[in-house]
Amino acid sequence: MGLESGKAQGAQPEDIAKALEGLLKEGHNFNPAVPDNNEDRSNTSPEDQTYCLVYVIAADKVSMMNQDVFEKIKDIRQKASTLEIPQAIIMTKVDEECPLVRKDLRKVYTSKKIKEKVIIGPLCSLWCQSSGSCL
Repeated sequence: MGLESGKAQGAQPEDIAKALEGLLKEGHNFNPAVPDNNEDRSNTSPEDQTYCLVYVIAADKVSMMNQDVFEKIKDIRQKASTLEIPQAIIMTKVDEECPLVRKDLRKVYTSKKIKEKVIIGPLCSLWCQSSGSCL
């Protein structure tokens, strides 16, 4: 399960924020439609803490992402930044989004179409707004 638009769909930013802090018990159910009876931890050990947060986003889905999803990413990003957790974005399926890259994957760094997805798209503005620096 990933992030989906709507309050009652997909993983919720509050749950992910708790996971970043190591407060969720093993086996936590991230499905908001199914109540989770596991209580949160009151204290954490170093093994429970998050040391890096990676966002994996398909290049062909960025333009179809709803504003609700971007808001959820923003909330999660702000929490991770507050906790000083390093963050990175991995964009997948770049070869499916750009014919030039499909022919030669090394062209991913010079492709204007991929640059639009990363730099000009709402993903970059979200990243820049919450961090103060761009990709």
